[in-house]
Amino acid sequence: MAIDKGRAADCHIHIVADQSEFPLAEARSYTIPPARIETYWATMSETDVGRVVVVQPSCYGKDNRCLLDALESFGDRARGVAVVDPENLDDQLLSDLHDNGVRGVRVNLLSVRDQARPMETVLPEIDAALAGSNWHIQVFCAAETLPALAKLQEKVQAPLVIDHFGFVRPENLERDFPNLFRLLENGAWVKLSGTDRVANGPDSPGLGDLARKIFAAFPDNAVWGSDWPHTPMHSGGSVSDDVVLPYREIDTAGFFKGASEWFPEGSVCFKLFVRNPSRSYNFTMDGN
Repeated sequence: MAIDKGRAADCHIHIVADQSEFPLAEARSYTIPPARIETYWATMSETDVGRVVVVQPSCYGKDNRCLLDALESFGDRARGVAVVDPENLDDQLLSDLHDNGVRGVRVNLLSVRDQARPMETVLPEIDAALAGSNWHIQVFCAAETLPALAKLQEKVQAPLVIDHFGFVRPENLERDFPNLFRLLENGAWVKLSGTDRVANGPDSPGLGDLARKIFAAFPDNAVWGSDWPHTPMHSGGSVSDDVVLPYREIDTAGFFKGASEWFPEGSVCFKLFVRNPSRSYNFTMDGN
């Protein structure tokens, strides 16, 4: 698969600054080292990726300064997904975030369990705050949460974006895929991202079949993401020390190559890596 250099989009990465510049949240589940823009570009230099969606990591809580700084540095090549308090998301803040490239709000129901509010409360609040914005609500949750999320979907207007295959694992396909299918059928879209979280990587048995199954049924509802820099696995509870956990050693460029090999057809790859991200995140279709 070959896409014109710079047109493919990686729709799920994180940027982390030095703590002297942007401190991590006091209430967090892990402590990680910097993951800088220049390191990301070096990692992906041999791929067709030239555009990114920067997602606020849980270690920053609702402090989006690092995200906004990254979006400014990336320029038109990036869009962002923030974490916000819906009570403080007024029209002015929404406008300011939009002008800086933010296009969605992330709700983390998995890796900050001791901080999370019930989704039955927080999703409608965020949805009300986003009214008229054309933003989406990105949901990070376990596969076991998908049935309840599908019921709640009927009560919100903003599109839902499901992280990391909805954590539907190939070995649990029969049990969990119908719940993801229901969400996609009702307008949600899914990130074919975090392949090491649901399997051992893009070459794992059954993962390509799952990706093709999703794309065959909902070709307009899927985008790809690397999940760089691959935050460490953790318990989800609050940390009580500053022990820095290393990132997982993963071939991120290999993830892009592996995902492209799920779909031998060039037109399908173009849709997954270029057209769908352009439509979903308002990238232009004519380059960076």
